[in-house]
Amino acid sequence: MNPRPSRLAWTLLGWLAADDGLVGDLDEEYRNGKTSGWFWRQALSLIVLSPARHIRTHPLSAVRDVALGWAVFLAVFATFETFMAPRLLGSDTENLVGGWPPFWVGAFICSYVGFAASAWIVSRIHRNDAGPVLLLHIVSVLLAMTIALKDFGSH
Repeated sequence: MNPRPSRLAWTLLGWLAADDGLVGDLDEEYRNGKTSGWFWRQALSLIVLSPARHIRTHPLSAVRDVALGWAVFLAVFATFETFMAPRLLGSDTENLVGGWPPFWVGAFICSYVGFAASAWIVSRIHRNDAGPVLLLHIVSVLLAMTIALKDFGSH
């Protein structure tokens, strides 16, 4: 009988996997002789697949949560564009793409604040199964960034 699995894997499962029954099954299998590598593979699979399971079992909730996350994210960007960007750029508000460092530092901070605020709101809505919902939101942001960077690079 193996002792408790890796503390990191166990913590990640606790944060990011919503199905306590499956987590318990993994723990039981590990204690019955499965290897640490097996546990890690199963844990990562469960974490990666948990957002898909959330979409399948709660489709309207998943759409609402991602939309709310984006609404918060975009509200932070709109606030930055309305109140901070003009002050950082001075009178040159027509040319938002430039090499002026304070603007880009502000935009960088705005991105992280926007992401943190939206992720916090999304995770607060689902305290019991915040992990899958948060992973859904993160995937949507990464997908949007990939599309934006691809489009930005083609110009």
